[in-house]
Amino acid sequence: MANLKQLLDDLDMRDYLDVQGITYKTSRSRKGTQLIVKDCPVCGSESWKVYLNEGTGLGCCFAGDHPPGENFNKWSFIKANIGAGSGKQVVDHIEQHMDAAGFVIERERVETSYKALDSLPKPALKLPTANGEILQYLLDRGITERTCKYFHLQYSAEGSFEFMLNGDKRYQDFSGRVIIPVLDLMGSLKTFQGRDITGTAEDKYRFATGMPASGAYLYNGHNALGKKHLIVCEGAFDVWSVQQFLWERGMDDVEAVGTFGKHLSQVSDDGDDQLSAFLILKDAGLESVTFMWDSEPAAIRDALKFCDLLQQHGLSTRIAMLPEGLDPNDATPGEIGKAVASAKPFSKALKMKMRLKML
Repeated sequence: MANLKQLLDDLDMRDYLDVQGITYKTSRSRKGTQLIVKDCPVCGSESWKVYLNEGTGLGCCFAGDHPPGENFNKWSFIKANIGAGSGKQVVDHIEQHMDAAGFVIERERVETSYKALDSLPKPALKLPTANGEILQYLLDRGITERTCKYFHLQYSAEGSFEFMLNGDKRYQDFSGRVIIPVLDLMGSLKTFQGRDITGTAEDKYRFATGMPASGAYLYNGHNALGKKHLIVCEGAFDVWSVQQFLWERGMDDVEAVGTFGKHLSQVSDDGDDQLSAFLILKDAGLESVTFMWDSEPAAIRDALKFCDLLQQHGLSTRIAMLPEGLDPNDATPGEIGKAVASAKPFSKALKMKMRLKML
């Protein structure tokens, strides 16, 4: 048997997917080319939720039913793909693939180059307007003028975002979208999202080409510096709703922040990750963190996992449960208040109890 580490290092993940006939497409991230696989070999999701780094094979599946902690590397993806019951089966399969790969025509690797030329789409209208007006769409979702100003929201009626692709100037359409700026802890603009308000776009959220992923940052973290307590939500609308609740109740030492998904980014080359943000906030006076994602079992499992992680770093953590089927933007202020008041302090016993309850 050949050296296993060398085999895995030499295995080209994109060639493997091609040879196996696995359906995938490619995308570009800060960490290089991503292979987006249609079907997850672990949870069976067919919704393009598997992301693998082309170079390393590291990745995960973001489908809601995917088992928590079941991330991918080359070995685990291949093992799941072939349904192997033993390590020997995986090794034999990889050796057969590598033998066959000797006859595969080498693909020319062309690194795609992206560069953002704008910071936000242009033109865009700041909200609220000079006359104090905001979009009816936002009013219908319970969002106030104060919230629009606090979170620097804009509206792009016919705006576009300019970027370079392999040296050629391109434009990305952001028409009919609420523009949601994402800032780092120092309050500097890093990226943005565009939320469709027409109801006709295939993608409800559009992301800026050539700019960092939103999940690298703790949304509204810059306003949390010096606060003692945080309520962690998922998306921007959830953060806005909880922040409005906090303002109404005069809870000035608490801030709402968002993770853009039911996970915390934990590793980066430049310190732009959410775990680092929590630790910086801890140094600035943060004492406790309450997770208020939705009430789906997968979200609860992930919240328990990250309660445990942050507690290991010296923060007090709690988990708040909204009524089934609700997220913070759907909930009433009363429901949010009840969930906050009844939030359970995290412990290993609570983790075991809630996991057993979800079985």
